[in-house]
Amino acid sequence: MSKAWGTFCLQEIVNRPKKGFFSWEYWLKTELKDFCEEHINNISHRDFIHGDALKATWKNFLKGDPTVRWMEVWLFVILDYWMQKNEM
Repeated sequence: MSKAWGTFCLQEIVNRPKKGFFSWEYWLKTELKDFCEEHINNISHRDFIHGDALKATWKNFLKGDPTVRWMEVWLFVILDYWMQKNEM
């Protein structure tokens, strides 16, 4: 891969040490926790959402339950954010 990119990118980019991936799970549990909780609580009151189940899923995610992936809660957070922005 570095041979292919070597002619198109600066050598300091091609040859730099590998870096880890960004942890969405960590971010949702720390810096975005308040943002997520606000939107989880908001969308839990919608008629088409099983609010108690969603809140339980959020709590399990925060506790580190490995069966709850970050994307499962993030989808509801983003849905509520989008609905608010579009006044739905």
